[in-house]
Amino acid sequence: MAARRALLLATLLVWPPDPAAGCASTVLQGGTLADSELVEPPVSTATSCACCGLCHQRRHCASLSFTAADGTCRLYRTVPDFRRLRVAAGSALFVRPGRSEHRQFCRLDTDCLEPDDRCYGRLCTTDVTVTCRDLSETYGAPASGLFYGSVDGATIRLYCREMNGTTGWTKIGYFTTGSTGWDRSNILERNVDNPHGAYSLLARADKLRLSGARQRYQIRIVGKRSTGGYRGFMGSLPTSQSLVIHSADEAAQSAENDFILEKDIGGYVSDSRSKGQFRLPWLPATGHSLLSLGKPQGDNQIFWTMIGTNNKPHLDGSDFYEYVTYYIRE
Repeated sequence: MAARRALLLATLLVWPPDPAAGCASTVLQGGTLADSELVEPPVSTATSCACCGLCHQRRHCASLSFTAADGTCRLYRTVPDFRRLRVAAGSALFVRPGRSEHRQFCRLDTDCLEPDDRCYGRLCTTDVTVTCRDLSETYGAPASGLFYGSVDGATIRLYCREMNGTTGWTKIGYFTTGSTGWDRSNILERNVDNPHGAYSLLARADKLRLSGARQRYQIRIVGKRSTGGYRGFMGSLPTSQSLVIHSADEAAQSAENDFILEKDIGGYVSDSRSKGQFRLPWLPATGHSLLSLGKPQGDNQIFWTMIGTNNKPHLDGSDFYEYVTYYIRE
């Protein structure tokens, strides 16, 4: 391993990469490192590429940050990781190729110095799936925000939340009134790099639930009513139970036998159970409901749905909702 590192660093020093290549992409998180990490005092440059060029001219420069507002260029001896990162939204971070230690930021597999590491979720790691819970508990990322993660080796953006004092919730669905274009071809996966808009990561939800070493995983479904207030539920399921259910009967059985309710938000569960409607989310094959939380209905019915072909969520039998969010925590 030591020989591999020495050869890689020697190669980079003898044949330094094109400075423009080091400016091609950044880690998603903006910020700086402590002054003790600086190669030299900060300087002012006109652009991030000019700052990157300076880094490539400094033998000991491994990463840099650039603040566009005042042109401040800071060159660092090491590559940042979440635990040492000082969050600063206006400072873009750049990683110089081939200098990233385990759990440090990266852009490509070849950036990672450890022989078994690969660049998953823009982090040098052996974990092919990097979830919001991993980011918070293992890598030291902030509790909430938009971060790079990885699902089965594919790097994607994840929106992470801390809720009720618990970190590690990964957003896997966002369904809003008026968000056109939902249909059966995209209900499981839509706009995977834009969790703030109409969004579904359900196709990869099973990879997320199976990535943990725990016997159960949690889900949280909450909607904001058009008349005000929130309704929904939070609870847990056995890790063996898929989150993507295609049968109303299976959704009802799992809700009755496997699901442990942890929080009834706005009385949603008690109300829907009293009407014989409560089910875990399932995918009707026909009709206007694309992702249902209730029993099968006529083709023209859209109640107890997270989203329908009319582009409106209806979590109960009367009111429509402004939006519904869907989270998982493995």
